[in-house]
Amino acid sequence: MATVFAFVQHICWMTDLDDLGVKYLALEFYTTILQSSSAQLLTDMDTFTKLVDCIFKMMLEVDVEIDDSWSNPAEGFEDKDDDEVEIDYAKLGNKMLTRLL
Repeated sequence: MATVFAFVQHICWMTDLDDLGVKYLALEFYTTILQSSSAQLLTDMDTFTKLVDCIFKMMLEVDVEIDDSWSNPAEGFEDKDDDEVEIDYAKLGNKMLTRLL
């Protein structure tokens, strides 16, 4: 179990990995495992603290796809891109924390 968490923590703190989705999936995977073994979670507070740090880090990261063009749209601009789905990692992290606590 420690090896799995070490891998998840490594993914979480990678600075050259810009895809928040990958970090989220790694954290979600480990959180799901911990839900079934809550007794271990209560005995290993160091790992729990590190996991919560990783979740908060993901919640606070800003997606790199955002640029400054959104602050100065062209005159008459209307956003018609309804196919694009916005993922709120802060809400997803909040749900993970709720499941753990």
